[in-house]
Amino acid sequence: MTEREIARMFKENQPPAPQGFEPRHDFLLFRLTGGTGEKRVVKRKLSVGLVFIIALILAAATAWAAIRLRAYYERTIEQTAQSGLVQDWNADEKVRLVNWMIEAGIELDTEKAARLRDGGLPPEQRAALAMEIISGYYPARQGALTVVDIIAKEKGPYETWSIEDKAWLTRMLYQYGEPAHSSLYFYNLLPDGALGDITLEDAVFAARDVLKRHYALSDGDLDEMGLNAYFVLAEDMSYLLPGETERREGRLRLWMIRYIPNGTRSEYWVNMRHDGVVLDWGEPAEPAVAYDAKSVPPNEVLDRYRDIYGEHRQWAMETWISFQEDLSLSAEVFGGLSDGLACVLMQRYLIPGERLIPRQEVMDAMFARMQAQIELTPQEREQEVTMDSAVLLMDGDVPVWKVQISRWDLDGEYFGYYWEADARTGEIRSSYTADGWNDSWYEPYVLERTLPDPAEDKGVG
Repeated sequence: MTEREIARMFKENQPPAPQGFEPRHDFLLFRLTGGTGEKRVVKRKLSVGLVFIIALILAAATAWAAIRLRAYYERTIEQTAQSGLVQDWNADEKVRLVNWMIEAGIELDTEKAARLRDGGLPPEQRAALAMEIISGYYPARQGALTVVDIIAKEKGPYETWSIEDKAWLTRMLYQYGEPAHSSLYFYNLLPDGALGDITLEDAVFAARDVLKRHYALSDGDLDEMGLNAYFVLAEDMSYLLPGETERREGRLRLWMIRYIPNGTRSEYWVNMRHDGVVLDWGEPAEPAVAYDAKSVPPNEVLDRYRDIYGEHRQWAMETWISFQEDLSLSAEVFGGLSDGLACVLMQRYLIPGERLIPRQEVMDAMFARMQAQIELTPQEREQEVTMDSAVLLMDGDVPVWKVQISRWDLDGEYFGYYWEADARTGEIRSSYTADGWNDSWYEPYVLERTLPDPAEDKGVG
C-alpha cells in the first residue's frame, strides 16, 4: 500500500478535521509513514510500524462504517414508527430513505439516483423511482419491506443475529414505538451478571449438555448444526421447575438456545431460566432430510409441508413463515404459481407477541359469535361437527387474527364462518359466511381482500 493509498483511506473514512488543521493532517500522515522529505522505495515488505498503522486505519474504517449503518437503521425505525411500512411512505419519505442509504455508504444505481436527485419528476414518479431503487437493493421476504429485511441485508436472517443485535433492535422498536413490534419479535435483553444472569457461553454449554444426554448427540453433531440464541423477557410465562409438580406463572428472564440440523427448519431446543436452571427441551418435529426448495416446483413444496406438518389448520405460525420462504425460493426457479399459492405468497405472517390477544382467546370469542348466530339446542350443538383455525397476519400496519370455523350440521350440510379481528383490540374488521364446501384450501389462511376470486354470495356474520 502506497502513501497515496493510505492518504485516500484517511480522507474517505475519517470525519473532517476542524478548520485550520488540514495541513497538520497531511504532515502527520507524512511522519507516520516515515517521511524524511524524500521519496521512499518499498521493495519487499512493509515495516512493522507501518503494518500496525494500516491495521489501525482499516479497523477505524470498519468501525466508522458500522456506526453509519446503525445510525441509518435507527432513522429507518423511527420513520417506520411514524409512517408504517416503507411501501406506504410518501414520495419525500421514500426519497429520504434513498439519501440515507447513500449516506450510509450503500452503493446504488448511480443513474437512477441522479434522476431522483434532479427533482424534476412529479411526486408519483418520484415515489415510484425511489421505491424501485429501494426494492432493487432490499428483497422483501414476506411481500412487504420491513426494518428486519433492511438490517438482514447486512446481518443475515434475524434468527442468526447476535444477542447484542437482537437486544438493540428491541430497544429501538420500543423507543420509537414501531407498529406491532411485539407481534414480530421477542423482547430481547442483554444478560446482567448483577441480576444473576449467566453468560451466553454458559447457557450454550448447559444446553449442549442437555441435548447430548437426552438425544445421544455428540459435540461434533452439534457443531455441524446452526445455532440461534435468544435472551428474552417473557411477561406471562407458564413453567415448571425441576422437582416440582405445579406450574408457576409470571415474568421470567429466559435463555432460549436452538440448534438447527442441516436441511431442516426444525430444531433441537432448550429453555432455561436466567440463572441456568433448565426448564424444558425438545427435538425436531421434522426429520433432518436434505432439502433444497429451489430443486422442486411450488406444488411439491406444498405437498412436502403437508406430509410433515399435517393439516394446514395445525400449522404453527413459524411453519407458515417457513413455508412462505420455501415457496418463494421455489417460485424463483419454477414459476407457475397457482392462484392459492400466489395468494399465500402475498401475506405477511407473524409470530404472536405478548401484547396481542392470545390465539385461543380469539378462537373462543369467534366460536361464541357463531353460536349466537344460529339457534340450536344444547344437544344439537354437541352432536354437530366443527373444525377451526386461526392465523396471524399483518393488514397494512395492523396485526390481524384471521379465524375460520367449519361447521357441519346434523344433515351434513357445510357452513364456513370467517372473521378478521384486530389482534390488539379484538375489533372485528371483516366477517362473512360461506354456504357449501369449496376447494379454496387457502381461504382461511389469507386476508379476505387478497383472495383472487371472492365468492359473490357472502353474507355478513
